[in-house]
Amino acid sequence: MRNFVLGLFLGLSASTLAIEHMKDGSVVLDREDVQRIEIQWYQMNQNLQICAGIVHDLRERLEAVEKAKCT
Repeated sequence: MRNFVLGLFLGLSASTLAIEHMKDGSVVLDREDVQRIEIQWYQMNQNLQICAGIVHDLRERLEAVEKAKCT
């Protein structure tokens, strides 16, 4: 859930650069802007998955070290 919220905020911050505000309050996105946002979102998601995997591996190593010290 925390990763989802982080991704949502990062996605929103990236998308604010691509939004053109109109006088009537509506917003317009160019095709290139949407494609750029999709690519950035995919890259961010991949980075989050890599980080989650690294954290998982480090936790396993920490548990192994703690068990080795206790015996």
